[in-house]
Formats: sequence, structure tokens, C-alpha cells
Amino acid sequence: MATLIMHFPEMERHRSNSLYVIRIYEALDVLGIRASELLAWSPTLRAAFNPPAEAKEQTATAAPSSVLNALEKLSQQMDELILRQTRVEERLAALETNSGSITKQAHITPQQHCEEPTQGQPKRARKRASKALATVWFEWFTAVPRMYESASVSKATLHESRHAVAYMMLCLPSGFKLDPSSTGYKAEVHAVGVEAEKRALEFLAAQGSQAAAVGSVVKAMRALHKAGQLDSLVAQFRERYFEGDIIDPTPHSALPAFMRFT
Repeated sequence: MATLIMHFPEMERHRSNSLYVIRIYEALDVLGIRASELLAWSPTLRAAFNPPAEAKEQTATAAPSSVLNALEKLSQQMDELILRQTRVEERLAALETNSGSITKQAHITPQQHCEEPTQGQPKRARKRASKALATVWFEWFTAVPRMYESASVSKATLHESRHAVAYMMLCLPSGFKLDPSSTGYKAEVHAVGVEAEKRALEFLAAQGSQAAAVGSVVKAMRALHKAGQLDSLVAQFRERYFEGDIIDPTPHSALPAFMRFT
């Protein structure tokens, strides 16, 4: 979080239309914090993280407790907003999936109503709610324990999430860098996930697919992969990986085989 605030002035000045700046302003609006306050915190943080050479030889003085308390509170509120937004995206994806079934029910004839299964017939299991791609991305990189280390995650869910995240990675043209030790790790994961979802859906739309929820996206991407239409994306990703443009904290063993380069 401190990193996001520290670099906000430069990003706001040079990349005012970037997703990073837009998300920061959205969070500030919800929290009721003025942008000028955030801009004022930036030099304080920069001075704390980059003290003068002569000051490094001395004992570092503690930052004012009021500033630290405010930053800690802001960090907690930002995390809550990120989680809240992922839930909203998940619900929107579920509504999108259910809208088709609602339309079909509106055209059911009286005769079809009579053909509903009786009490003696087994009922079909309800489908689990579909998730948005950004939600799956966020859970993949932030869940504790990680999905690929958890005994409570089913094999089907793990398989679907693993491939969804991998296909999203392929759609990031400039790569991505995620460091779990970063103070703004969760915010960075969320921002990259939103961008990856946008790119992935744009790629599918260009191929004539309207898939949006994670299950339908994985199915559509798998079909394109088998047809060889992802080969160029895999090659580009491999090149960016060896050039150092990609820092992925996921163990290679947890990725699909086509994403393991070492």
C-alpha cells in the first residue's frame, strides 16, 4: 500500500488514464479522502524509504504515529474495498449466467409445467455460481493457503482455476510482476487481474466468443488452444518470461504443462 501511495503523484501526472490511477480515485471517493491528502503523504513516505546518505548512518527516526496510523487504516480499508469489489464482480457474473435460464423459463408452456419431475424423481443438482475471471485471479494469488496447497479445494475447481489464470496470463501483452512481499501486494494483484480479465474477454470477443464467466471462458480458450490459435500467445509469453518481464509467484508445478518453461 505504501508503494502505491508513494508512486501515485508520478502515475497521476504521466498516466492519468491508467487503470491504476482510476482505481485509486475510486477508492478515495468511497473512503471520503481527498487526492491532495494522498499527494501529501507521498513525499513523507519517499523520505522514509529513501533517507539522505548521511541519515542512513544514523538511527532511523520513527515516522509520526498519526501518519502511520492513517496509512494502516487506509491499507485495511483498501483491502476491504478490493474484496468487496471481487464479490460484486462475482455476483454480476452469476446474474449474467442466470439471465439465460430466466429467459428460457419465460417461454415455458403450461404443458411443459406439467412435465416437471414428480417428488419420486431425483432432482438435478444446482449448479454452483459462476465467478468472474478477476475474482478467480485474486483468489489464486492471495488465498491462504494457496488454492494449489489447500486440501479443501476440489480437483475440479483447482483445474478450472489453474487454467483460467494461465489463459489470463497469456493475454497480458506487457507481462506482469507480482511480489508477495510487497506492501501493496493485494492491490497489485487486483489491478493486474482486472486488466487480465479485460484483455482475455477482448481476445475471445475477437474470436467470436461471448464467454464471460470462468467456466465458459476456460472451455472457449481450451478449444482455441487445441486449434492452435493460442500458439502465438504462448510463444510471446515464453519470450517475455525469459526476458524478465514476468514475475509469477506461482510454483511451476501448479501451472498447466504448456506454461512450464523450465
